[in-house]
Amino acid sequence: MPDIKNEDLLSLHYQIEKAEVEQRKLEDLLNDKSAELKRNRASKFMFKVLCSVLLITTLVLIMYLIFWVDNEKGTVIVENKEFSSFQSEINNLKTELNALKADQSSVKELKDLYLY
Repeated sequence: MPDIKNEDLLSLHYQIEKAEVEQRKLEDLLNDKSAELKRNRASKFMFKVLCSVLLITTLVLIMYLIFWVDNEKGTVIVENKEFSSFQSEINNLKTELNALKADQSSVKELKDLYLY
């Protein structure tokens, strides 16, 4: 059996201690990177949630603008019978007003004709 000299034994102990110190450093580095990775995952998850909420809100707003807002007038369309009846009355009154304006202009022409 070969004999191990004290110098070789001390050298082996020194190498073992050096390897243990390096292993601890690597373990600490691994723990730090693992914690950083967890924080990154959490921040990515929060970013995805925020983007999803923003996307849903945008889609809802677009649907609201397409289906419930009249593009020509910029007013909200209400599915109400009273509102539609008021709207038809307003349209009738507008047509009567236009007819009266036309009559008024013809009356002015007649008036000017009689003055001459």
